[in-house]
Amino acid sequence: MYADAMMAVTGGQFMLCSYEDIGQQRRGQTVLRQFVARPEEIYPLRAFLDTFLAGRGVALGRRYEVEFAAVEALTNSVKYAGGGKLEIRTDKALQIELADSGPGINFSMLPRSVLMLGFSTKGTLGFGFTIMLEFADHLYLATGPAGTTIILEFNWS
Repeated sequence: MYADAMMAVTGGQFMLCSYEDIGQQRRGQTVLRQFVARPEEIYPLRAFLDTFLAGRGVALGRRYEVEFAAVEALTNSVKYAGGGKLEIRTDKALQIELADSGPGINFSMLPRSVLMLGFSTKGTLGFGFTIMLEFADHLYLATGPAGTTIILEFNWS
């Protein structure tokens, strides 16, 4: 029920998936795979992403949007789950996937966590999902006690 409602509210941009179903959203050739565990590892990944996108002719403004969303996802993974596996893929779109083995997002809080600007259970600003949804063309999320997997998808055109 949450999945359909959240997809409808976001115009199909957000998709809540099972752990099994999120694998069906993976597309493209892997260009980077790395485990990220510490905050100081985030900036070099942002720099890699900027160089990679510039090499593909992506405009500066769009590069900043992609990087901003990616940094939010990376920061959440490090802050709330002690880090996670990052995979960047490219094909007809750019995909940035983060998978961690943290406690997951409390299911009863999920709609507010994703859709409500400023909502936080941890005393933070609560802008993470808002930023990711603002800039990503699609956001796929699987979360539960085994961890959280998020795929941010950015169309090339």
